[in-house]
Order: sequence, then C-alpha cells, then structure tokens
Amino acid sequence: MDTGATRVWNSRPYRQGDEQALGLLYERIFARPFDESIWRWQFERAIEDCGYIVFAEHGSTLVGQYAAIPVRMHIRGKKTLAALSLDTMTHPEYRKQGIFVTLAKEVYGRTQSLGVALVFGFPNDNSFHGFVTDLDFAVLENLVAMARPVCIARAVREKMKSPLLAAVIGRPLQSICNAFCSKNTTDAAITVESASRFPESVTTLFDGCALKSGSLVVRDYEYLSWRYDRNPRHSYDIFLGYRNGTLAGYCVSGTTERKGLTIGLIVDLFADPHDRALTTSLVTAALEAMERKEMHLASCLLPSKSPFRATLRRLGFVFPMRRFPFIIRANSDAVTSEALMKGAGWHITFGDGDFV
Repeated sequence: MDTGATRVWNSRPYRQGDEQALGLLYERIFARPFDESIWRWQFERAIEDCGYIVFAEHGSTLVGQYAAIPVRMHIRGKKTLAALSLDTMTHPEYRKQGIFVTLAKEVYGRTQSLGVALVFGFPNDNSFHGFVTDLDFAVLENLVAMARPVCIARAVREKMKSPLLAAVIGRPLQSICNAFCSKNTTDAAITVESASRFPESVTTLFDGCALKSGSLVVRDYEYLSWRYDRNPRHSYDIFLGYRNGTLAGYCVSGTTERKGLTIGLIVDLFADPHDRALTTSLVTAALEAMERKEMHLASCLLPSKSPFRATLRRLGFVFPMRRFPFIIRANSDAVTSEALMKGAGWHITFGDGDFV
C-alpha cells in the first residue's frame, strides 16, 4: 500500500444528512447522476447500523467511501450474516493516502461487532489489487459470463441494414439455433408461470433446497422482494416453476445494453439443482420472452462447478463474454478463508452483485 502522500482527512461513519455530499463524490467518481432513491433502496439496511458505511472527510467535504450492505448467507448448512462490498470511492485528488484500505479495515472492525462473519464482493480492475494484497481477500473464482444468440434476425437487420437479409438469412439461422439449443421438457407435472412479484412460498422453496445448493445468499421472500420487486433502478421478468402445483423453482431475467447490443440476462436461477427438467423449463421460458423482445443475446453467470451449467450449456450458453472475480474474506474467528474456499460449492448469479 502506497501512503506516500500526506494524510489530510479523517474517517467517520455515515450520518443522516450525508446524502448531498455523497452525491457530489459519487458523480465525480462515476461521472453519472446520483439518484438518492436508488441509494436509499440499496443501502436501506446498511444505514440502520453505522458500521457499514464509512467516509473519509476533509473539512466538510467527503473525499472517500468504503461501503457494504448486510446480506444473510447460507454457508455450509448454517445461516450467517455477511456483507457485500460495493461502491468503493476515492476522490482523485486524495489518492495514495491510504483511504481505501483504512476505511475498509474500519468497516470490517465495525461490522464484526455487528456479527458479520464474512465479506464478499465483485471488484473492478481498479480495486482488485487492493482487496487481495492489502485486505486479505481470497479469489474464490473468476466467474465467466456465458452467452448465446437470441435474435439473429435483428442483428442481421441492424448490422447489415437489410430487412430482406434478416428475413432470408436471419430467421432461418435463428430457427436452426433454437432447434439445436432448445430442450423443452415434456414433463406434465411441470408448469411455468410469469409473475409480477414473488409469492411468500418462495421462503419454503429456499429452505427445502438450500442444503442441496451449497453456499449462497439466502433467497427468501424478504430478500427477493427487496432485490427484485422493490428495485427502483431495473425491472425484471419473474418466472415461477411449479411441480405438481407446488413452487419448485424460479428464474429472474433482466436487460442491459453493451457495445450496441441488447442483452437479456439470466439474473437469478434457483431450484433443486438436480431437477434438470424444471431448470430447463424455467430458462426456456426466459429465453422465449427475450426472443419476443428481439434481444440480441442472452447471458448468464454461474460458477464453473455449478450443477446448473450443464443445463445452460444444452440451452446454448457456450460463448464466454466477460469475467467477474468473486472474492471473499473471513471477518470472524467463527469462519476462515480456507474453510470458505474448501467448503461446499457456491451458487452465484448476476443478482448477487449490483451488476443489474
């Protein structure tokens, strides 16, 4: 850690009323408008306790932030309080003064007293080195987002500026792709419904499948309602899978834009990992909705050893797009980084971060 520059700031936890100053720092760092309603939704559970957000302050100006949000996790068969690290910020004029590492360690100490046993995150290139070198994070895996084509006709029409070629070439290619990739189930016990929000029975679903799913964020009704139903930034399509009338799984899809492409994301997927027929039906329903919206591509994010990957491969998710490092840090004597690395497999999706 390079702290060659003279430190001219002090650290302190978040106080009510900091939002305006935080917005100025946010807009300086990320070069986009600060939306307080989104911030309050994202950090609504963090601002209840002072330990999750710590600022560097010079005079009356905020010049740095380290922040996390509390997340309940199911680790090796037990429910554990964790923290998701996100929105790390250092003002350009105050770099090389140790702000990032100092604030991070203060948050870890404060949240440890709140019962946080581990911290996890998906760092960008700017912060990755600091997390791993200075803050004792371990890299569980460099997750790879996989993709498959959805609407080839639209791509041909837009890139080649030819509706005729889209009809003559794009649609037949799409039909071939769909025939090759789709593995629609004929299991009469399975039904998939589109929903505007999650039912309370999703908690029963999670409790029944958690032990089969390895280590993961607790996906109960409280969490899913916050993460997807009440999200003010993004809207999602929710697909509920039933087996013999009982909720047995769900899939959440969203949309993002990247390099001129409209990409449909499998944001979250949860079911008994051994029920391939149900998983196939859920993802197929999401893909069909993406095709109706004429999205260029579909993408999903899963660990390399996820039991869901075989199903996604059969559905055509075979093209690597982008890597996302997933890092973890033990924050309590009750758990060690080694145990986290060697424990049961992890279930991680786009929805576990703040990607979309």
